[in-house]
Amino acid sequence: MQQALTVAQYAVTAAFVLLGLLTFRGWLANRQDRSRGFLALALGLLGGVALLSRLVALTDGWAARALTDLSIAGLLGSGLAVLLFRDSFIPLKASTRQIAFVAVAAVFIFWELVETVADVGSPLFTVGVVAIVLPWIVCAGEPVVRFWIAARRRPAVQRARLRSLSAGLAGLVLILIVTGVTGGGFGPGRGVGPVPVLARRADRHVRADPVAVADPDRPRDHGERADHVVLAEFDAFAEDGG
Repeated sequence: MQQALTVAQYAVTAAFVLLGLLTFRGWLANRQDRSRGFLALALGLLGGVALLSRLVALTDGWAARALTDLSIAGLLGSGLAVLLFRDSFIPLKASTRQIAFVAVAAVFIFWELVETVADVGSPLFTVGVVAIVLPWIVCAGEPVVRFWIAARRRPAVQRARLRSLSAGLAGLVLILIVTGVTGGGFGPGRGVGPVPVLARRADRHVRADPVAVADPDRPRDHGERADHVVLAEFDAFAEDGG
């Protein structure tokens, strides 16, 4: 089951990357199409986030933190790109766009502070994760609702197009949520989306509590007394030499 899940996660990663490349190629053929450019940017950034989530599992220390920060920036950027994609069809107010950019920048700064002072799994760390995921859901989810509502007042062809866009974005949001949950989004080394990337920031060289073992240098016929034991630490990730 776990192997099948891993294969599915890699398939989703490959699909995001391929979809982003194809959309970007389509935009290059017609650079006047702003909507396609924003869609290519959104999908490309999501593909980058998916790849980074795999690379974080192979690194630690400063490299893992740098890759995590890039992934967070990519996720937030993809949310803004989806919102601008919506703006190319149904314009937003200038003030709304400004608020969105400021809010996303504030969230990223907040995450940098949380990452510095909070331990993985702590309440503050959880707040930081929610602060990252929530803006993306809002930026990507609002166009789903707006396109569907706006389609009611449009001619048949435009109505079909807007509803197709709404359904496509809804599917994108659903895929990310499902892959995050089924991939163990809050556990280390799983999933495709940003939450698994954050979870991988945990220290990979976890040491267990000290354990008492008998000192082999003591005569066995004396039994094991308190002064005959030594404390040993072992690396939970070390290979068994025996």
